[in-house]
Amino acid sequence: FKPRKMYHLFAFLQQEKLDPRLAYEMLPILIEHPRIEFESALTIMKFKRLDADDITGKIPYLKQKFIAYKGKESAKHLHNWIMGQLRKPATGNMNLTLLANTIKETQA
Repeated sequence: FKPRKMYHLFAFLQQEKLDPRLAYEMLPILIEHPRIEFESALTIMKFKRLDADDITGKIPYLKQKFIAYKGKESAKHLHNWIMGQLRKPATGNMNLTLLANTIKETQA
């Protein structure tokens, strides 16, 4: 693995309009397979490109699902559970801080 590849990885993520935090998830694959293309690494990760609206659109459904299963628990548990459900599809597609803030807004 060559250090210059890190530069190319971040350039690729920027060009593809993907969140730079996705690099953390891609690095183990790139280190194990140094000649792999970035797009192929995303395929190995089973990464799906989604719009932020597609991800945040699932929040009301997940909120109902949590309440039906767990009952009316604290807002912190609800927030953490929804964040846990959306973390994987959101990683790389949108900023996770923005997602957390959006979840908080829908709880109000």
